[in-house]
Amino acid sequence: MGKRRVSRRESDGSITPLAETYDGKRFNSPNDLVVKSDGSIFFTDPDFNTPVGEPKELDFQGVFRIGGNGNIQVLDSTTFDKPNGICFSPDESKLYVNESPRGIIYVWDVVDDSTITNRRVFFTIPVMGYVDGMKVNVEGNLYCTGPGGVWVISPDGVCIDTIHVPVFPSNCNWGDADRQTLYITAGSSVYRYRLPSGIEERNNKLFELNQNYPNPFNPSTKIIYTVPSLEKSIGVSIRVYDLLGCEVITLIDGIEEAGEHSVEWNGTNSAGHKVGSGVYLYQLKSNNGYVNTRKMTLLR
Repeated sequence: MGKRRVSRRESDGSITPLAETYDGKRFNSPNDLVVKSDGSIFFTDPDFNTPVGEPKELDFQGVFRIGGNGNIQVLDSTTFDKPNGICFSPDESKLYVNESPRGIIYVWDVVDDSTITNRRVFFTIPVMGYVDGMKVNVEGNLYCTGPGGVWVISPDGVCIDTIHVPVFPSNCNWGDADRQTLYITAGSSVYRYRLPSGIEERNNKLFELNQNYPNPFNPSTKIIYTVPSLEKSIGVSIRVYDLLGCEVITLIDGIEEAGEHSVEWNGTNSAGHKVGSGVYLYQLKSNNGYVNTRKMTLLR
């Protein structure tokens, strides 16, 4: 970012610049990138880390591609105020890019391995805050760092989990021999999260966590959820968290029968004290690996 370029660190420690200018103008401060299987590099170029005292030369904040021959092309120059995280779907047919200040994740179709088209909104993080790096796993679930931790979004654009991290996360990547461990950078720390095994997608799709009603609410709200019919009974918990990821109260923690259920929250914590106005997260977990998180707003 400080040198306003994309470069490669060689095995001997030397640096090879790959892209320094576009159309004769220096980049703003290249931030994040993804390397395609053909060796081409797709990267974002926001301006929030342009060195102080140095002028901006480009009049847009775009998404670029470095081809195998070193040619640089702009893929998008009109969508973003501060593009950041970027990644491909597992088959590289889709490109995801997020916008940090607004928490919007966009998706495009990749055409001829080199251009993008058909932009649409894939998901918007429902909590105010800065979003950053993101990755996709082999099932096509997208992991995006942001307020409260790492948001996990299914290929059809539904939030299915939030991995809570004590410190605001900045990026993540897959590691270990089987690439089933997510390593997360956050401030001066690095965390790791091992993906659970043995989760059946058919079970995940039959669970349902509805939006609370009313929302916003005062003094109480109802949360409706459904346990799939293929489960005679299963362990289920519903917990409320604040935006820092701290647990406020456990509403449900026990065995549930198949069918529709509901629980109310009256805006108190586990000690019975009223909590303040604000946005809270409620999360449903089952002991077969299903997780879903939604937000609700309490107005005193």
